[in-house]
Formats: sequence, C-alpha cells, structure tokens
Amino acid sequence: MNFMKKIRKLALAMAAGTVVLFSSAANADVITDVEEIDQRVSGFLGFPSFSWTHTLEGFTLGTAVSGELWIDMRDDERDLCVEWAGFPFISPCVQRAGEVTSVIVGIIDFLDGELFHNPNFDFLGDLGPISLLGLNTTGTLTVTLLPTGDFWVGDSVLTVTTRDASEVQVSEPGTLALLGLGLAGIGFATRRRKNAA
Repeated sequence: MNFMKKIRKLALAMAAGTVVLFSSAANADVITDVEEIDQRVSGFLGFPSFSWTHTLEGFTLGTAVSGELWIDMRDDERDLCVEWAGFPFISPCVQRAGEVTSVIVGIIDFLDGELFHNPNFDFLGDLGPISLLGLNTTGTLTVTLLPTGDFWVGDSVLTVTTRDASEVQVSEPGTLALLGLGLAGIGFATRRRKNAA
C-alpha cells in the first residue's frame, strides 16, 4: 500500500511539472505592420486585381498565434455622400451602390477575406488557420482586392499576436521521457493488480 502512495505522488508531481512547463507559454507579444497604400483602385469583375504584401519586421517564423487585418476603404465620392446625406433619393452613395470588391487574404479560400465587400466600409477580419500557417512559414501576408467599381484604399494594418520563440521549441527527449514514465507506471500498476488477484 505504501508503494501505491509513492506512485500516486510521482504521478501528481509529473502532472504538476507538465502544468508548469506549459503554463510558461502565456507570454505574448504584439507586432503591427502598417502598409500605407493610399491609392485609388478601380476595375471591373476583378480585372485588374490590386495586391500588396505585409512583411513583419522582427518576426520569428512559427510564433504567430492569432492576427487581425484592417483595411481602410472609402468610396472615392464619400465627401459627396456626406453632403447629400439628407437627400438619399438623389445621393451619389445610392447611385454607386453597385461597387463591390472581393478581399483575398493569403490564398484564395475566402475564410479570412470576403467574397463581396462594400468598399464604402472598412474591412476588418481575423486571420484564420490557413493565413496563420502561411504567415508562420514565410513571415509575409499578401492581400488582394478584386474590384468592381472604383474606390480608395488607405492604410492596411496587420496586427499579429506572437508567443516567445523559446516556447515554440519543445524538448523532444523530455516529452518522450514523460510519456515513457507514464506508460511504465500504467504497466507496473496493471502487473501489480494481476499479481494481487
């Protein structure tokens, strides 16, 4: 019986060590990249497309945990929209309601972008797993617009939350040792039960 108490204490100590090992991953940094586009974009049914790339300075590959992309978009006649806001039946905003763009973040999957986005409003979206995978492997993120109509693109802001690079590397021998101890403990407990019966 005394031996079983020792096994339980050892198992609790291993569990506590594992919790301490993985709780250190709570340290996070935020990296922000601002691309000043400030350009009028125009096209019809996505031709021609318009692209730019975010490159994170000081970013360590494999450390991105989450991200958010904000793109400042406005209609090229937004000032007229404000002036005519009291008379929507003659407003240029209503006349230009057909303007639309597709926002492609990373590769064409539309999980992170938007198939039909009204460029009278800013784009704001979280990065999904595919975009984070691309960001973690290359350190860059490409954004592509497929416009129908004409509008202005201002700043594009990519904000990425990262973890400490030293926490990304997991000690494989330590992990295998913990797994081996756990399996040995289970085998020993099973053998002891069979011998006791």
